[in-house]
Amino acid sequence: MQNYIIKTIIRHYHIILSLVTLISAFLILLFLYNNIYETQNDIAEIYTLKGQLNTAIIDTKNIDFAYESIEKKTNRERIPTNNIRSPF
Repeated sequence: MQNYIIKTIIRHYHIILSLVTLISAFLILLFLYNNIYETQNDIAEIYTLKGQLNTAIIDTKNIDFAYESIEKKTNRERIPTNNIRSPF
C-alpha cells in the first residue's frame, strides 16, 4: 500500500508541484496585501484627513499646557546615586 502511494505521488509530481506553487503564491499575495497595500491605504487616509483639518480652530495653548504637564509627570528629577547607602 505504501509503495502504491509513493508511486502515485511520483507519477503526479507535476500536479503536486503546481498546487504547492499556487498555494505559496496565494500566501505571499495575502501577506503583501495585508502588510503593504492596507498600510499604504491607511497612510493615504491619514494624509487626506490631515489636509482637511482646520488648524485655526485648534487651541495650541491648551495642547502646550497638557504636553508640559505630561512632561513634568513623566520626567522626574534624577536622584544622585552618591546619596544612596548601599545595603551590601
